[in-house]
Amino acid sequence: MLIDIVSKNGNLLLNIPLRGNGIYDEKELAVVQGITAWMNVNKESIYATRPWIKFGEGPTADRANALSAQGFNEGTSYDVNDIRYVKKGIVCCTLP
Repeated sequence: MLIDIVSKNGNLLLNIPLRGNGIYDEKELAVVQGITAWMNVNKESIYATRPWIKFGEGPTADRANALSAQGFNEGTSYDVNDIRYVKKGIVCCTLP
């Protein structure tokens, strides 16, 4: 879901609920640790990137709302056939 949102020039807000005494429970810790592990492998595709001309391909992209529509298709199940695009660095071209 994170790379899908980033490929559409969005931001993911992570909300970790706390108990009344300010402590989080094991379920929230597992979510944060899972995101941390994923980011350790894939951070290059997130940090300092910009959206590409086309946000993605695959079955989920074919079913997705148009970028002019509301929302980022939350709750979608992604699989290995879904591809998302971002770019990094300066991309320059000369027009005729």
